[in-house]
Amino acid sequence: MPWQSNTRKERRRKYEEASIEPAAGVWHGIATAKTEGSSAIVIAPQVTGEAKKVMTEVSTQSLKDVVKNTDAALEVQTGVGSVSIPNAALDAIARQAGGSTVTITVEAKKPEDVKEQVSASQLEDAMVVEVTITSGKKELTTFDGKSLTVTIPVTGSAFVSGETYKVIALSADGSKETVSGTCIKQNGKLSMQVKITHLSTFVVTTQKTMPFTDLSGHWAAEAITYVYGNGLMNGTSDTTFAPDEYLNRAMLATILYRLSGEPAATGEGKTFMDVAPDTWYTSAVAWASANGIVSGVGDGKFAPTQAITREELATMLYRYAKYSKLDTSAKGDLSKFADGDQIAAWASDAMAWAVGAGLISGKTANVIDPTGTATRAEVATILMRFTELTK
Repeated sequence: MPWQSNTRKERRRKYEEASIEPAAGVWHGIATAKTEGSSAIVIAPQVTGEAKKVMTEVSTQSLKDVVKNTDAALEVQTGVGSVSIPNAALDAIARQAGGSTVTITVEAKKPEDVKEQVSASQLEDAMVVEVTITSGKKELTTFDGKSLTVTIPVTGSAFVSGETYKVIALSADGSKETVSGTCIKQNGKLSMQVKITHLSTFVVTTQKTMPFTDLSGHWAAEAITYVYGNGLMNGTSDTTFAPDEYLNRAMLATILYRLSGEPAATGEGKTFMDVAPDTWYTSAVAWASANGIVSGVGDGKFAPTQAITREELATMLYRYAKYSKLDTSAKGDLSKFADGDQIAAWASDAMAWAVGAGLISGKTANVIDPTGTATRAEVATILMRFTELTK
């Protein structure tokens, strides 16, 4: 029956989209701001269900009255996300308005909606929200240089209160900008707070922003951003990553331990006389040893601080891939390298796999340098390639 079909459509529309006219709330907020000096007029639309798109309509005159009578910001709070507009930005909106009303829209989107603009690695577990302000047929995107604060709910173990994360702002003209968002906890729930001077679609990634001062113009900056943002590698200090320093054996064991989710070691593992029971890498080495991912260098030693060689790197990755039940059938041609015969017998299969899988290439067109050391930047690049194989 037609009326039943229309009713279902209407219910679906209400579930997906809600339009609110909060005029009374604005007037009450103006009065409160004038008498009590409150810093924000809060509009919190009561929406039935779980709307993915909330449209809050305010008269242009109401905005002018807020600016004229108070110094307060206007804050629209929804379950999809919130936006706080400072008083000076409200003035800019009222002046730019193309109609008698202004509509503030907050809409949750799916990661696949922006897959053409954002890489797959950045979209993994990402939150995507679009915030727009329109009046008449006019979209308002800038506000006399004043910053708005957008707050987006986030979920998942990757987000930690107090940490900063990469947020990609996608503009309607196709341009994109990377900004930082701070994870905050309010009423027991996590949100990402972003300050920005223009509105767009916001992609909140799980990648932490980097505090390092030694990466400007570095060839591996993208890979280092990836491994740091995904918690695989840390800096050597609060402000340095040391991209050109060599990575040691304990560091790689720890990286693979983090990549695996830091599981408890099964069994005793091997006891290495040079791995103390209370170091930052003790658990990682125990887990890696118990699962056959690492072995010692002889005489009961692990040599944790020894710089890792390229063939050791390939071998540990190869063993980790097998531990993770990944496809390790790729085989590169090692004979094309002039020093291919210098690869140790125990590392031959691993190096062939690493070359065939595109993880490791030659130092030059015909030199693989199996016993050469690997820098932190080189390992970051290889790890970024490796994690693509795990998806």
